[in-house]
Amino acid sequence: MAILVLVDEGRIDLDRPVLGDLADRHGWSLADPRMRAITVRQLLAHTSGLAASLPSFFDSPMATPDQAVGQVLALPLVDEPGRSFTYANVNFVLLGRLLQDVTGLDFATASRRLVLDPLGLSSFATVGTADRPAGDAHHWTRAGRNYMELLAAAGAWIASASDVARLVASIESGGVLSPTTRAAMLDPSSTGPLEGGWTYGLGVRLFPDGSYGHSGTLESSRSMALHLPDGTTVAVLVNGEVPKVTDDLIATIDWAATTLGR
Repeated sequence: MAILVLVDEGRIDLDRPVLGDLADRHGWSLADPRMRAITVRQLLAHTSGLAASLPSFFDSPMATPDQAVGQVLALPLVDEPGRSFTYANVNFVLLGRLLQDVTGLDFATASRRLVLDPLGLSSFATVGTADRPAGDAHHWTRAGRNYMELLAAAGAWIASASDVARLVASIESGGVLSPTTRAAMLDPSSTGPLEGGWTYGLGVRLFPDGSYGHSGTLESSRSMALHLPDGTTVAVLVNGEVPKVTDDLIATIDWAATTLGR
């Protein structure tokens, strides 16, 4: 949403190749010359062709986000930019760096000024993997993990469930986005991994029944935020191992909406 606000302001062009400039500014080597053609839209839509980045950010932790990004950019593209969908956290880490470069602020501060403060959402914060803010529900992590530090703009946020719901609801109500960028956000830019299943817009999952939102999974946390076709927005944040598959929360939300009413 912060990137799209900058698009509205004319400070970012969705269809301008951007990865080459980012790599040059930050000292990343590009293994595949086609990477220089990757656009902002493709990073938002996970159609950049960059390799899925789970090992870099979760299974073999680096010391810094730059090292994790460098490891991914040292791999060849898995497909031509714009051709297919591959969910990769590195796309949003790169967008966080773009946000920083364009605004002159770190990605969290820029996000607050562009999105969170205008919407009155005060619970959002960026934290480290082992941080335990006052009042936070307990969640466990294996010793030595640093994935939230490495994920940065792709996963270092925490917030209350109600503020997450308000953030997603603001897409429908107008919020900080113009009608043009809102339409771009909700326009299917690629198919998801299942034929006939969900598709993907710009930063949001789009479901066949008209719902949209996003999921998130970290070691002992699962989250799902959905805007439903009747205008209701629901966010569920769970600490623990149930459900094992985060997308099972979709059925829980549907059951609650049908059985308990809204």
